[in-house]
Amino acid sequence: MRKSRKKLFSAIAAATVLSLMSTMGSMACTTLFVGSALTEDGNPIVARSEDYTNSRAKMFYISQAGTYQAGETYIGCEGYGAFEWTWTHDSYRFIAFKADNEFDPDGKCPECGVAGHPSYTESGTNEKGVTVSATETLYGNENVTKEGVDPLRQTKVDGKVGIEESDIPTVLLAEAATAREGVELLLDIYDNYGCYYASGLFIADQNEIWYIENCSGTQYVALKLPADIMFLEPNISVIGLIDLDDTDNVIASQRLIEVAKQAGTYVGDEAENTIDFRASYARLAASSKNRLSNGLNFVNGAYNYDEEALLADSTKFTISNVKDGKIVPLYTNIKADRKFTPDDVANYFKVDGIANTGNTDTAFFQIDSSKSLELGTVEWTSMSHGAYNVFIPNYPMLMDQTYAGYRAAVGEAQKNVAEKPESGLYYRAPDRDGNLTGYTVLPKNWETSFYWCFDGLSNYILFSGNDDGAVSQEAIEYVEAKFAVLQQEIYSEFDKLNTSLAGMTVPSDSARAAVTDYNERMSEKAHKLALELIAYVQADVAASKAPETPVEPETPVEPEPPVEPEPPVEPETPVTPPSSTGSYTVQKGDSWSRICINFYGSNAQCYALQNANQGVALKEGAVIALPEKLGSAARIPAPVAAAGEKLYTVQAGDTLGKIAAAEYGKASAYSAIFQRNSDRLANANTIFEGQIIVLPAK
Repeated sequence: MRKSRKKLFSAIAAATVLSLMSTMGSMACTTLFVGSALTEDGNPIVARSEDYTNSRAKMFYISQAGTYQAGETYIGCEGYGAFEWTWTHDSYRFIAFKADNEFDPDGKCPECGVAGHPSYTESGTNEKGVTVSATETLYGNENVTKEGVDPLRQTKVDGKVGIEESDIPTVLLAEAATAREGVELLLDIYDNYGCYYASGLFIADQNEIWYIENCSGTQYVALKLPADIMFLEPNISVIGLIDLDDTDNVIASQRLIEVAKQAGTYVGDEAENTIDFRASYARLAASSKNRLSNGLNFVNGAYNYDEEALLADSTKFTISNVKDGKIVPLYTNIKADRKFTPDDVANYFKVDGIANTGNTDTAFFQIDSSKSLELGTVEWTSMSHGAYNVFIPNYPMLMDQTYAGYRAAVGEAQKNVAEKPESGLYYRAPDRDGNLTGYTVLPKNWETSFYWCFDGLSNYILFSGNDDGAVSQEAIEYVEAKFAVLQQEIYSEFDKLNTSLAGMTVPSDSARAAVTDYNERMSEKAHKLALELIAYVQADVAASKAPETPVEPETPVEPEPPVEPEPPVEPETPVTPPSSTGSYTVQKGDSWSRICINFYGSNAQCYALQNANQGVALKEGAVIALPEKLGSAARIPAPVAAAGEKLYTVQAGDTLGKIAAAEYGKASAYSAIFQRNSDRLANANTIFEGQIIVLPAK
């Protein structure tokens, strides 16, 4: 017998809140760097997830050598300023992700509608072994980015506009033969063209790994990363106090201190040539949506950080090269509780918030300086939501082609479809304000696309309950278990591939064939599994809606002689109901989801409620604001028990019938409970764990 689906709603509520972060464009990307001294195999790891928007297809593609010719002009996306660049030589071959612009017969960009450029490119490696993560969106201090100081360069002046983050990988991977060359090229562009957006990114090869941040139009800091450093960057600046005299490891814009002083934001010691870049240039109010605290708590289980405490003391997570007033090697105060492996990194991208429906693709790179160029970089990739996924490794310089499913161009999803579709794969996801509007419908032939299969699976798991029955907890655990088994097979088969490569000449046709075959086999397995699991969770929901066969009552029997009754068990004390005013004092055990359910009838408004309380930590005793309306949902009055009635807090596994049977001796009394709570229950079949309802008098 299947368990009640109600237990799942609290999990879905949390996932829904996290998924809503992804609707704001590239605002929830998350990076991770682990130096070689901190990994199990001694190879540094550069990692980044792309959070663009929910249900926007990505492709994993190869740009062949010479795609761009020397002397030709590259024009970037017109939606982001149409950055122009003249190629200095025929482009290098590289492999990377891009938004799907191939379903259109003319190759038009889905962002700007103009053909001729790759759309929103990120995370790639070229034939010279240069890797570019590109990029993490950052946010600058408004006193710095205002007109007259150092605004972002988003308007063309004399034919120049700042380079946009989606163009950075294309330009650098096509042009740079080394990481240092890529750094110098990018910083020269920042100096002469400026930046369209603020961002953070990695540029790496087998010899050097650099991390670069800019938070304004032309000012930046680039750091050459050492072996014993670890940090994560969830859309907030992480470069802290830096001594600019460390010229071996730091490259900074010439006017870095001067511009901060002009803005009135400078933090540092000008006489010592130091600057706290985050404090001087970043918008400190920018939130990571708990990705910073959740990520660090994953790195070290003893931390138990909360977001508010971290942001109040940035030294816990920022990069610095200053101690006791002296220059020291770059460091952070982040200490992992283990040596990291690829499996740790894969699981990092399953952490709440880091994994969300905005994930379009994720890549992490292991860089081994002891191997040949072609075997020196391993790229691990996945697509869509990190929690329902596997990572598949490849050697990007030995891949002859990417798996067909990565290249399947089937079109865009239809969003906000008013009428419920009669067929196909669809769901109702909350919009940016947490409102349920129309349906998102996957494009025709979505089954052929690797991205759409994983995107469809995760969205159906998270949002099927917004229209039909929710996927059961057992089904979700089954999905996760199946992916875990496949991930172990991927690891095992990769070990076999490496054993085979050890006996081959690299590069060679046989080595290229072995690498390409491995990636295709594992990618095809993952693709087929995603399709199987979609069918499985759809069947799970269908089974939940099948009517139950009524059970005939048993023939009554003579009662047993009475026995001494057991002492009565005191009922649990219900959670204190919310007040009817526009504020609420947080109780022990509360979550944003639970509060939202009790004040607005569902968890769909969680993100909007958090937005209304920015900067407020959800701790017992804290007072939060309860707006009169959140989106289309009005605040619900607090439940009040009249004489003979009582308040009841819904438990995991509860249904109204089960509650009625326990309280009134008959399941049919559920209708009286529903009628009494019609102001807060949308229907008699949907209740949420943690929801407070009124039980009528007996």
